[in-house]
Amino acid sequence: IPILDYEQREDVFVVQLFNFNEDAGVEFEKAMEAFAASDANKLVLDLRNNPGGYLNASIDISSYFLPQGEIVVTEDYGNSETKPDVFRSFGHETLSQKEFTTAVIINYGSASASEILAAALQDHGVAKVYGETSYGKGSVQELIDMPEATAIKVTVAKWLTPKGTHIDKEGITPDVEILEPKSETDSVEDALYDSVLEQTINYLKQN
Repeated sequence: IPILDYEQREDVFVVQLFNFNEDAGVEFEKAMEAFAASDANKLVLDLRNNPGGYLNASIDISSYFLPQGEIVVTEDYGNSETKPDVFRSFGHETLSQKEFTTAVIINYGSASASEILAAALQDHGVAKVYGETSYGKGSVQELIDMPEATAIKVTVAKWLTPKGTHIDKEGITPDVEILEPKSETDSVEDALYDSVLEQTINYLKQN
């Protein structure tokens, strides 16, 4: 299963990120180096149907867009005895010399780490989010071993966006709603046409 794919379409650089596994940060760095070296001045991060993965990967990737120290996500334990854990940007400088605008695409299949990344860029105003409201998987769970080869998974905290909005069961609301087409296509050419991506690119070029 690929981690990501990228291509340049005239002045738009499109990155499709499929998951946030342990190698996602390394692969994303390669994509950002290619973007930095290109003549494209617009970036699309396509997170549709990305179920998430490692929290650290989403923080690492957010760090290409947010200055060092900016909040990426907060883990709220819901009580006064345990202080929230605040995760902040590392401030990667790969794109620091490049001027560009960014769009993020999400849908109902975007969850967990995808929502953390989308919300961080949206809340800090560095990207507009397009598509459909995401899944709403914003809980931190802990696995507790039990007798007789059993275990239970307990929710111990919930994720908050930089502005303090709960992700769990709420999802990320896009700035511009673009619905996935539901009708059956009449041809292979129609099936290969990505109307959501095309509309996002058009919005990006207009702004």
